[in-house]
Amino acid sequence: GSMFVALPFRALGLDPFTATKVALVVMLLVGIGHAMALGRRLYGEGAGVLVGMLTLAAPYTIANFYHRGDFAEGWANLLFPVVLYHDVALREASRPRVPWGSFVALALAWAALVPAHAFSALLFAVAFAIRFVVRALVHRRRHGRFCRGDVLVFGASTLGVLLATIYWLPALGEKSTVRIDEFFSLDKLMSSALSWGDLLDPTPEGRTAAHRRLTLGAFVPVLIAIVVWHLRKRPELPRRALTWGWIVGCALALFMTTRAAEPVYAALPLIGQILFPYRFLGLATLFGVLAAARVVPLLFAPHQRALGGLALGAFALVLALPHLQLTNPVDFPEGHADYPSRATREVILFDYGEYYPKRVEGMPGRAAQAFEASAGCAVEENAIDGTRHDLVVVAERACEVTLAQFDWLGWQATLDGAPATIDPDARGQIRVAVPAGRHRVVIDRSDTRLENAAAVVSAVALVVLFFLLGLALVGLAPKRRWAAWRAALRPVGPLPAALLGEADALEARRTLGDEAPDVLDDAARALDRRARELAPQTWRLGRRRQLVVAALATLAVSSVGFAALRPRPRLVAHSHGCLGGDPTFGPDRAIDGLETTAWRGWEARAWLEVSLVPPRPITQVELLNGGLLDGTPRAVERFVLEVFDEDESLHRIEGVLGPSERQVFEVPSPRATRVRLEARSAHGPTAGLTELEVR
Repeated sequence: GSMFVALPFRALGLDPFTATKVALVVMLLVGIGHAMALGRRLYGEGAGVLVGMLTLAAPYTIANFYHRGDFAEGWANLLFPVVLYHDVALREASRPRVPWGSFVALALAWAALVPAHAFSALLFAVAFAIRFVVRALVHRRRHGRFCRGDVLVFGASTLGVLLATIYWLPALGEKSTVRIDEFFSLDKLMSSALSWGDLLDPTPEGRTAAHRRLTLGAFVPVLIAIVVWHLRKRPELPRRALTWGWIVGCALALFMTTRAAEPVYAALPLIGQILFPYRFLGLATLFGVLAAARVVPLLFAPHQRALGGLALGAFALVLALPHLQLTNPVDFPEGHADYPSRATREVILFDYGEYYPKRVEGMPGRAAQAFEASAGCAVEENAIDGTRHDLVVVAERACEVTLAQFDWLGWQATLDGAPATIDPDARGQIRVAVPAGRHRVVIDRSDTRLENAAAVVSAVALVVLFFLLGLALVGLAPKRRWAAWRAALRPVGPLPAALLGEADALEARRTLGDEAPDVLDDAARALDRRARELAPQTWRLGRRRQLVVAALATLAVSSVGFAALRPRPRLVAHSHGCLGGDPTFGPDRAIDGLETTAWRGWEARAWLEVSLVPPRPITQVELLNGGLLDGTPRAVERFVLEVFDEDESLHRIEGVLGPSERQVFEVPSPRATRVRLEARSAHGPTAGLTELEVR
């Protein structure tokens, strides 16, 4: 689904890589901007800044965009706050005006979310539906009728789902044609469950670190704990039930990512179709940051909230900076190298056997052959035009021709002009039986009735959307909007004591949301005029504070960009294996700077490779040999040490090490990419190395 965001930039002539980078910026601006607006609307000034920064630097956001490169799931998670913001905007809209702009935006958000990432959309839709139903029923019980805003939310959400019918309705129809049962087994599902340590640190290195520090994953629970303490002590706080809902939702979502939730998955097999429990982290991130942002109005006075929220958000970004690495090593048969330098020369193919079969024409490294013919059968001609495959088959005896393509709905075959039966093989590929002789086989795909019906529904929904968009544009008063934005951007300095109580009361009225926004805006403007008359010096100080906040925000954004574009130097270790498959003896133990840990190979002959990310000049490599483990020597004896740049080996050193011996080797290299150690042990059953240090 995220590729649709990049298509307009491809149409402008950008290459795929640049278009993808621009699309990432657009995704972040849309998602983080709405997250900030949602936090500000719910909890006031400062909370929005904190929500935006926490969402940007959340472990799951970092994992999706920076480490996994999963733009589809990342884009879907960024659409969650878009849906919630316009849901709140419609729910709290003042009468009699209908905010058609938010109505259209909510419909578009749902229409984008459904194809963005189906599993994430399904999880969020269930959570959203539960919240919507509970909210609507509570309002009906209190007031004897449904809320007008809830009716608008239901209409906009329905319109959005109808817009996406062209995607999800054919997908449901095609679901019966392909089975990947091994994905839905409970054992495979729970094998990807997370530990509590995984929830604290998003990076693989952090999961095996000897000493865990306070990381971003632990920062949000600390803020939530402060919020819980205040909620229990102060039952009069506004939006109290909503905040409790965020907290409970976050806790449940985190619970579903762990092995403790196995009984739930066993009792409700349908949940297992999300394939990976960690996908609940998307909901946990959203609910967690919204609950944590409630801390801003609880800890700071009204005139301190903007700066307080910025300070908390800046601290979160500082915690996230070590994880913002855009250049990660990629596995190649001959070793490891920096991704950007290799991507310019090679094509990297990711091949997942669970999703076979697939089209293979024109794929680098594969034979350009779309058909397989059984024994006694030969394909004499093979003409391909789009989805149409026109074959001339010469068969000595009855045989079969198999097309490397799934038997989706809509595929049809003819044999010498007469309809032929498609008999899918065990892997779901299109297979046609051919009798002896010379025959013409045509396989083509056409739209099904289900696809045509879905297209009609989506087209009608699109017409309705354009009509509502016209209403939104007509109802938009630019002058009034500009005045509201200017009022919102005015500096808010500390009010005089005489006006402090009135300002707090106005803030409480705005948070409760029971009054029309126009009335509250008039009251705010009146308070603004009185404050300017009574304390002009205070307002000058407020403007100065606003400039400081803007400067700090610019500095924070620049720091994040600099950290992303200029990643900190780091080492990444790989090996052929470790003793017993235990990560305690993994290759990262040879570069952790600790002499109390060591890498232990799983046999006497082993190799260890350390990638330098990004490539950099080095002068020395120091080896500290392994020692005893349970009384048995686990060390290197003979070794070959090599230092590489992108293209060739720069240094090759052969030598011998004694147990626990330390040696330093001079290996001046202007741009080293990796250091490789081929080890052979005569001391014991396995090779081992305590430390490899690059200087």
